[in-house]
Amino acid sequence: MERLIDLDPQKEFTFIVSDAASAKTELHITNLVADNLAFKIKTTVPKYYVVKPNTGIISGNGDLTISITLTPIPTSVKDHKFMLQVARTSLASDELDAEALNTFWNNVKQMDKDAKEDHKLKVVLQSPDYSQSNNIAPVKSTETAVKTQPVAGSSAAFPNTKADE
Repeated sequence: MERLIDLDPQKEFTFIVSDAASAKTELHITNLVADNLAFKIKTTVPKYYVVKPNTGIISGNGDLTISITLTPIPTSVKDHKFMLQVARTSLASDELDAEALNTFWNNVKQMDKDAKEDHKLKVVLQSPDYSQSNNIAPVKSTETAVKTQPVAGSSAAFPNTKADE
């Protein structure tokens, strides 16, 4: 089976949490085939994420970068997941409208499985100041960081934030 796309990252998004307001990351998609590919990205917790663009067309052998913003920063991302769906299409980006794309995705289930792919990605928060707690990974750096263990349920995992209200 021919792969349709290459992803970077492939399995999980890492958000570097430097403040309590928001964190950003990117998903790079490379179309490995000559056909145009329609894509859409979904999440299990849409209230936390702004994804731009979240749907569209990737030209044959083209690439695309999707920007993902996490806001506000939750205390845990254990259940946060994304699914990227791609499928071969005759639609072109210059003729793209919401109705045509909705009609296309409503018919994807009937497509041959070689013409579509689903990719699941997990979410990881990475903080420069704290060790593993609430799915927060330590920064991989040569610098020495002070490591403390936040109290479960507190806002200590995110410096410069008010206490939980």
